[in-house]
Amino acid sequence: MNPNQPAKSERDGGGPLVLQVLLGEGKQEVRTFPPGRGPVTLGRSLDSDLVIQDRRVSRRHCRIEPSEEGEWVLLDEGSQNGTRVNGVLVSRQALKSGDRIQLGKTRIAVLRAGETEPYTEGVEETVHAKEAPPREKLLALMEINRALNAELRLEKLLGLIVDSALELIGGERGFLLLDEGRGLECKVARDASGKAIPPEEVRYSRRLAEEVRTTRVPRLAADALGDEDLKTIQSVVNLGVRSVLCVPLTVRGRVEGVLYVDHRLKTAVFTEADLDLLEAFADQAGIAVGNARLYRDLVRRKEELERTSMEVERLNAALKKKVAIQEQELRSVKERLGPAARGDFAGMVGRSPAMKKVYRTIESYLDSSEPVLIEGESGTGKELAARAIHQLGPRASGPFITENCAAIPTELLESELFGYAKGAFTGAVKDRKGLFETAHQGILFLDEVGEMPQALQKKLLRVLQEGEVRPLGSTQSIKVDVRVLAAANRPLKELVKEGKFREDLFYRLHVLPLRLPPLRERKEDIPLLVEHFLARAARRKGGKPLRVSAKAMDLLVSFSWPGNVRQLENEIKRAAILAEEGEILPAHLSPEIRFQGFSSGDEPLPGATLPEKVKALQVRDILKALENREGNKSRAASDLGISRF
Repeated sequence: MNPNQPAKSERDGGGPLVLQVLLGEGKQEVRTFPPGRGPVTLGRSLDSDLVIQDRRVSRRHCRIEPSEEGEWVLLDEGSQNGTRVNGVLVSRQALKSGDRIQLGKTRIAVLRAGETEPYTEGVEETVHAKEAPPREKLLALMEINRALNAELRLEKLLGLIVDSALELIGGERGFLLLDEGRGLECKVARDASGKAIPPEEVRYSRRLAEEVRTTRVPRLAADALGDEDLKTIQSVVNLGVRSVLCVPLTVRGRVEGVLYVDHRLKTAVFTEADLDLLEAFADQAGIAVGNARLYRDLVRRKEELERTSMEVERLNAALKKKVAIQEQELRSVKERLGPAARGDFAGMVGRSPAMKKVYRTIESYLDSSEPVLIEGESGTGKELAARAIHQLGPRASGPFITENCAAIPTELLESELFGYAKGAFTGAVKDRKGLFETAHQGILFLDEVGEMPQALQKKLLRVLQEGEVRPLGSTQSIKVDVRVLAAANRPLKELVKEGKFREDLFYRLHVLPLRLPPLRERKEDIPLLVEHFLARAARRKGGKPLRVSAKAMDLLVSFSWPGNVRQLENEIKRAAILAEEGEILPAHLSPEIRFQGFSSGDEPLPGATLPEKVKALQVRDILKALENREGNKSRAASDLGISRF
């Protein structure tokens, strides 16, 4: 015994417990606990007598209590990572001045009352000095890190990680376990000589590995079978493991596995310094794994892009050849069949059942002089329909006069329609014919007739009934021979109900009704309309041929076209300007068309050629008509304006 060291009765017997934190949070803090106060608790829990903020320390890690002999005795409370006194793992240990207690990374000195420095005499070496990683190991860690960062092949990197871990801290076996969506799986298993462990011999504590991955807390067991916590894990007992080190492997902020090193024959193979070293190594290994995965993904994407590019080039060449052949065939057929094959009807384009019904209706109205009321959404081509009636009818040699009733102020509309006499108002220096007189023996097309003021509606009714007009300021009526065609965006019946349109005028105009379908109801005509507008655009660009890609055509056909044919025409005009290479691609279309969502009833059309797409749309309309008429073919055919199919 050291003669300078006090006897046990002098330094410990019945005296207070004095603890000083040497390493960790609260370093140099000194706490004194009187002997009569009972047990002193240590742990992460905030109600502990000595709170230790260390993630390797359990909430209730250990306690120190006076024994009957007057000694202070440390008892481990079943902590996860164990309690060490002077570097030795203990479950119960009598304390004396100068002892070093280690909980996780925290070191605590046991002192005598009145001491301000830790008593070290008689202790061969401190825990900190015993467990500090040797300089050679730190240098080896640096070299290994450089090797890890230089290896970008993932499979080789994983093997290098296990080999390097065994080289750094020793051990009999090493395992690298990763979770790639199916739970932890062993990716690499090596022994100390660097040889791969056969799959049938791969044995490790899955529960311990899963616990480390889940809690992110590393585990060290110098004697696994003697560890109060680990010996409750059956797999540890079954495997007969003596020493275990297991640390989490973090890849880009996420724990994706663990690094597991053990020894089945020897105890106390690993120390806290080894645990610190393996943790630091695992952090660098996680970075290397993340980089290797990124490199692997980039290589795969590059190879996939190269394969896709080659396939696209091949398909594009084949498609261009096929399109060229089909375009030539289509031109030849059109030349043989003439204008009718293009679906033209006095400037109106379309071959759908809905448009054929419109054509038949127009033909039936041609020889009459009665008014025609043309109704349809904006952009459906109401003026084109009116021009067709004029062009194909007996009044084709007479004038075709148009007027938008919503575009002229109310006070001017009367004189515009009916004319005025000299002196009728200030500035009327001579007689002026109105539009009715100008359209004599021809057709007057009144667009947006529903916007006409009610005072003028009465005068229009008189003209329709009597066939004569009276100019503003005149006392004489003038006979006119004019066929009136009226158009409205909103159904005039609704305006009549709202009191905005005369009922008697409505019935006078509604003698021959003509409804123009919106473009969404005749989508099979879209390819024809696109071709028609492309021809116009080509002439404006100097005659250079223009075409639309199959994908762009699918988008055009799928779109709902709230602005109808007028919107489609403007879209093709704009796209033709943007298509510098002569082909309209999806990128040249408006965002609302490019990014439209397809519903189950508005899908891209099957077929690669124009005839195939038209046929697909016709089939779709026939099936829809049959569904609406519950399978009645006659009624469905009538709805479509075709003979029974």
